Amino acid sequence: MQKFTPVLFKESKNQTNKIHKMKKLIFIILVLVIGLTAAYQYGTVKEVQITVTEKERIVKSDGDDVESYYLVFCEGETFKNDDALFHAKFRSSDLQGKLKVGETYNVKVFGWRVGFLSMYRNIVKIIN
Repeated sequence: MQKFTPVLFKESKNQTNKIHKMKKLIFIILVLVIGLTAAYQYGTVKEVQITVTEKERIVKSDGDDVESYYLVFCEGETFKNDDALFHAKFRSSDLQGKLKVGETYNVKVFGWRVGFLSMYRNIVKIIN
C-alpha cells in the first residue's frame, strides 16, 4: 500500500524550516548587536580629568518622539551625559547637578568623539 502525503503537510514542513531559519538569524543579529554595543561601551572606557566650563540640556523633538540629553563643555572637549544601560547608569540628571562650572573632576567616560556624526564620549561617573 502506498502512503499518502498531502501537499499541505509538505508546505507546512517547508514553512516550519523557514521560520526556524528566521529565528536563528534574528537570534544571531541580536547577539551581534548586544555584543558590539557591550564591546564599544567597555572597550573604550577611560578615566580623564575635566574642568567644566559650561553645562546644557539638549531637547530634540520630532512630533511625538522627544529625545533629551546633557552636554558638559570642558576645556578641549565636550562630553555627553546620558544614561548607559551596560554601565547601569540611569541617573544622568543627578550627575549633571553634581557638576559645577569652574570645578575640576576626574571622571570615567566611554566612547569616541566623532564631530561629523555629533558623537560625544559619555560621562559614566565622577570618580572624586
